[in-house]
Amino acid sequence: MWAPDHTLPTSVPGSFHQAVILGSYSGGPGRCPTIHRYIPRDSKAFIPIARSKGFSILCRVNASSRCEWVLLVNRGRSYYFNMDLKDHLILHNKGLVVKHMSKELEGEYQVLSGLNRTCDGQVLLTAVGPLFLYRIFLLLPAIMFLGGLGALWDWLVVERNRLAASEEEQNINNRIQHVFPPLDLNTSL
Repeated sequence: MWAPDHTLPTSVPGSFHQAVILGSYSGGPGRCPTIHRYIPRDSKAFIPIARSKGFSILCRVNASSRCEWVLLVNRGRSYYFNMDLKDHLILHNKGLVVKHMSKELEGEYQVLSGLNRTCDGQVLLTAVGPLFLYRIFLLLPAIMFLGGLGALWDWLVVERNRLAASEEEQNINNRIQHVFPPLDLNTSL
């Protein structure tokens, strides 16, 4: 899976090199800003992380809460420890770039900086399916609601027209009654 390769820079101190091999880190989750990202499969995303100056490390937290190092960025150069992720994860000076998101990239990552490995950011990546179908399914209730609202509007317009016609008939009947008074059937002739 992952192993430090020969591309490790020669300017790295020995204790730092041991930290690379052991995969230890000092940044705790309480001090680290957490960013959740849901990224569609086979797409790319940029995750802004405020990195400190100097070298930075991107590591992946495994099930035993150990941080397996993915890459080290020192003086603008990237040194990958997990070559499987080389084409997928890039640590930029303004954040993390994820390319070709897949199920294998899901998980918790941390960006660590400096010799004391201060945590700059914790990223939780989740791959989601194609969003096109989800958008269609989310639109169905809205379409049904708007259709029901349109049917209700049509019914109200028809009822209003029917009531308006009956009011007009009542007005005509009132005028007729003023001209011809109604017959009183109780009076004798």
